[in-house]
Amino acid sequence: MVSYFIDFVILDEWSETVFQHSSFLTSLASFLHQNPSEGSHIVSVASHSQPTDIGHVYTLSRDRVLRLWTPRSGCTVARTIPPLPYTGRDPTPSANSPAPTKSAALLDPEPQHLLSVFSRDSIPYVIVFIPTPSSSSSGGFFQFFLAEKDSLQLLETFESSSASVHCHLQDFIIVQQQLCALWDHQGQSTIETLDLSTM
Repeated sequence: MVSYFIDFVILDEWSETVFQHSSFLTSLASFLHQNPSEGSHIVSVASHSQPTDIGHVYTLSRDRVLRLWTPRSGCTVARTIPPLPYTGRDPTPSANSPAPTKSAALLDPEPQHLLSVFSRDSIPYVIVFIPTPSSSSSGGFFQFFLAEKDSLQLLETFESSSASVHCHLQDFIIVQQQLCALWDHQGQSTIETLDLSTM
């Protein structure tokens, strides 16, 4: 019969701590599960298309805040987009548009395609569309951002065409330096293009 004796020696004292996993997806998810009536409720999400890794995610919330999310830091940049483009003149609401209210500044709560991310010469850009349903000059405006080095630099603001008044933007995409927008006006579809190479 063989007996074994084990001698325990305490070399270190151990302490226990609770580990909470956190990533940018965790912080992003907290914005996705909010009540749609809240201003920070996300209505649009975009990232670079495949084959790139999802290293940067861009979101737009009902209160028109454009956010840049990174895996390392979560939300790194937040830029508030104005409800109307600054053109140097007062906006002229149409005769049948409702009186502006505080909640009119919030975007509709349903998911919408209001963001697009693309690259030009390996430099990322983000285009944001903000609808202006009460405007008599256009259906909304676009803001064009340089999205380099975890920052968002506004390069240009431009209104959609006058043909888009009282139209709803269904979708838009950037193809070979052309912004192609699909508009709906009471069941009729229209496609418009705009050359971005000069911006």
